[in-house]
Amino acid sequence: MLIHSNIYYKLGTSIIDDHRWDKWARELVDLQKAYPAIAAKVPYHEAFKDFDGSTGYNLPVDSWVANAAINLLRIHDGLQKDIEDMLG
Repeated sequence: MLIHSNIYYKLGTSIIDDHRWDKWARELVDLQKAYPAIAAKVPYHEAFKDFDGSTGYNLPVDSWVANAAINLLRIHDGLQKDIEDMLG
């Protein structure tokens, strides 16, 4: 959620569609409600404790998130180029 929010809101692009985002967001919200003790122990707990899945706009972007987002975009773009090259 952090990485895809960063890609969408900070880098101005997306590699997943809105339907997938909504599905993952609902799953995360449901998991946090079902397992609050576990959710309280995970990294970024504070960022997600009031997360309702409606938006990722206010999720934090630290250096790990920013670097992971850039790396994921590079992989995605490379795969897209490989596919285009294969299809000729």
